Amino acid sequence: MQTKRPGVQAATGSALSTTAGLLILTTACGGASAQGVPKWEFTIAPYLWGSSLSGTVGTFEGVPPADVDASFGEIFEDLDAGAMLVANANNGRFGVTVDLQLIDLKAETDDLAPVFGTTTVDVVNRVGTLTFEYNVSASDRHEVWLAAGARYWSVESDLSLAAGTNPAVA
Repeated sequence: MQTKRPGVQAATGSALSTTAGLLILTTACGGASAQGVPKWEFTIAPYLWGSSLSGTVGTFEGVPPADVDASFGEIFEDLDAGAMLVANANNGRFGVTVDLQLIDLKAETDDLAPVFGTTTVDVVNRVGTLTFEYNVSASDRHEVWLAAGARYWSVESDLSLAAGTNPAVA
């Protein structure tokens, strides 16, 4: 028998995430027109983040917390889906940027035996950011931009616990 608790927040204690970024591809088109009126310039860049994770997670009372220590390689093995893309459009002093991220991780363990059998954790992280920019000051040596925007951030976790071989203790 499997007990499923969708939406269980598995984050008690602290978690440390070390992150390093790698820009894979950048493309740009556009430029100033002959009359000096700015034209739209577009940039699209898929990218990749590499993370490690260290900390303690727990689910509910009665189940002991578990230590988590996952390297980038271990996290990459558990990756079901991942996509990251940033797009920017500028027209002179004005600009807009959209940043989208999707990360879907799934892992199984028998670390909670004999109380539970196989434990499966599925975590889906979605982030969407929209910013509007304005160039306040620009010269040959500097640029100062103001930006305002909004961010959507959703983390969904699903925990499945299979029955173990140890009888329940009252």
